[in-house]
Amino acid sequence: METHVPKKKNEMYIFVIVPALNEETELPKFFDSLREQKTDFSFSVVIIDNNSTDNTAAVARSYSATVISCKEQGIGPARATGVNYVLEKFQEDCANLLIVQLDADEVLDPGYIQAVGEAFIANPHLMVSVGPTIYTFMSDTEKKIISTGKEFRNTFQIEEMKDLFSRHSRDIADYIITPRCRHLIGGNTAYRASVFSLPHVGYSQGNGWESVVISVRLHQVISDDGFGFVPEQKVYTSARAYSDEEGIITKEKIEHIKKLGYIPPFKLHQAISPAETAKNLIHEIEKELYQLAEDEYVSEIIYYTEGTHPPDEVTEKRLLPALHAATKQEISNKFVVIGKRKFS
Repeated sequence: METHVPKKKNEMYIFVIVPALNEETELPKFFDSLREQKTDFSFSVVIIDNNSTDNTAAVARSYSATVISCKEQGIGPARATGVNYVLEKFQEDCANLLIVQLDADEVLDPGYIQAVGEAFIANPHLMVSVGPTIYTFMSDTEKKIISTGKEFRNTFQIEEMKDLFSRHSRDIADYIITPRCRHLIGGNTAYRASVFSLPHVGYSQGNGWESVVISVRLHQVISDDGFGFVPEQKVYTSARAYSDEEGIITKEKIEHIKKLGYIPPFKLHQAISPAETAKNLIHEIEKELYQLAEDEYVSEIIYYTEGTHPPDEVTEKRLLPALHAATKQEISNKFVVIGKRKFS
């Protein structure tokens, strides 16, 4: 698979980016599914080696993939490294480039690449697409297949994006321009490369949940018609993040996940929770939105009825009119209270 710049106006070139940490056993299945693609589109594979100690890099090169090293541990830094590689390589010619983020344990449907390319050509407004991610696991009593995000959330009672913001007394509608915020999973997501030149669009660094950060950031700058679901953009993935070595998920494991509200990342045991990631993101957005000093933060949001004034005990604090994080417009009947952190 040779890398080239598209020469025709409507020719799409697709970069497949895969973060990998000790994935020598999973990569052959992934690459075999790429070899079986029935497509007219040219594509290249970039494996982001995130400090593997096995033969991940060698296996990837044996399949003619480009291997880029990412020393900063974490899936967010790894995905960002792949995006930066593509943008730097084709900074003058990225109008017809697509970036597909996948995971090493995903196996692609034979029509995957073709479906992604056709979807973006057919719809010039499409900026981000997702498709079915099919999980298969064995419970104590049965084999179960999950093929939609809704099924997945219902099975494990996973919190939605609006719930993560509600935990911190924030209405996610005040932060995005779309009717709802889809929680885009890290893998099986395709982007126009130009998306990553939009303000603040990118992945979390360090041990935060990259899917939480990029989902919110995208919904701050892309209208609802820029997101699409492509039924043929289908992958099959393992249940390794929530099952034992034999692929069996026990009732105890399900109950543990339900209690947490999320599935702990596979291998990255030091990752903070989605709720904590959302909290950090909220503070980051609000610090810029209200131009806060290093020791300042939004400590409270005050709701009041139009024509009245905030309570006396609140007016003694520093108040600012609440702003919509994406449009910067004032929100009726809301103030933010600015607090100060104490550093020891």
